Amino acid sequence: MLRRLSAVVLVAVPTLMVAHAPASAADALPIAGPWGDIEAEGCHDYQEETEGGYIVVDEDGRGWGSGGECQCKVKSVKKSAKTAYDVVASCQCLDGPTETRHRKLIVLSDSEIQWNGTKYQKCKPLP
Repeated sequence: MLRRLSAVVLVAVPTLMVAHAPASAADALPIAGPWGDIEAEGCHDYQEETEGGYIVVDEDGRGWGSGGECQCKVKSVKKSAKTAYDVVASCQCLDGPTETRHRKLIVLSDSEIQWNGTKYQKCKPLP
């Protein structure tokens, strides 16, 4: 009986550890997919697959690209208010050095965000 109980405990403990393991900081980024700068008609640029005023956040929330020019990997996400987040990332732009960028994300609705002071709307994903 004691052996069976030990086996059950040994199997259950790793499962509990995995369930309570802390998520990576990037998983806290509450947006994913393409977002277009509203004033710059960024969703149009995204649909045309050209450079422009849009960002595309990886589906897993681990990074973003901006208008085809830069790729960023999220290092930390801290909730600073009910719908506001401070994001720190390591970014590499075409022919440029890797640099650390700080961005402020405010989720305005399911279809609109404010990213570093600029309003973006959710774009339809490319087919």
